[in-house]
Amino acid sequence: MNKDQYLRKLEYLLSDLPEDERREAMEYYVEYFEEAGPEREAEVIRELGTPETVAETIHKELADKGIVPYQAEKKQKKERNGWQIAFIVLVCVLVSPIVIPIGIALLAVVIAVLACIVALIVSVVVAVVSIVAAFFVAAILLFVVGISNMGLPLVGLMMIGISFLCAGLFLLCGWGLIKLCAVVVPAVIKGCIHLIGMLFREKEAHKA
Repeated sequence: MNKDQYLRKLEYLLSDLPEDERREAMEYYVEYFEEAGPEREAEVIRELGTPETVAETIHKELADKGIVPYQAEKKQKKERNGWQIAFIVLVCVLVSPIVIPIGIALLAVVIAVLACIVALIVSVVVAVVSIVAAFFVAAILLFVVGISNMGLPLVGLMMIGISFLCAGLFLLCGWGLIKLCAVVVPAVIKGCIHLIGMLFREKEAHKA
């Protein structure tokens, strides 16, 4: 084994050290060989011992100084992460019998509230449609009755006047129905979607 082979082997054995310590050690032994000169290369190798012996000595010295080799540090972090994951899984298993029923109950409450809101909107729309239809039919019928009773001018004119009143109420309620369908209903639906989104975002935040 010559100097270059020796140093390459030593550098490989020190690859688990932090970069600064590895570079400092390699510079020391490179200078050591250079100072000895090519003629004393074999003697220096015998004096130092095998690259494995030198690497073990360096590791021990750094361990005494409290410097943890790079690969060992990564292994320790990996082991700590493994314990943390195991702890989180254990907590989830222990808490799930409580959290899952509560989550299902909250979801059921949200669905029930949304169902009530939808039912209320449908009821209001149906009621308004019924009133609008009633005013429309009443306006037509009263107008026809008023025309047919023009032999009695007072009665006929009164019927026609009431029919115009019903027609006005029909237009007013129809305008309100259009506003309800165009503004209120979309706003309620948007609010429900926003509420559901908030619940899911909170759930994701708790998971994170």
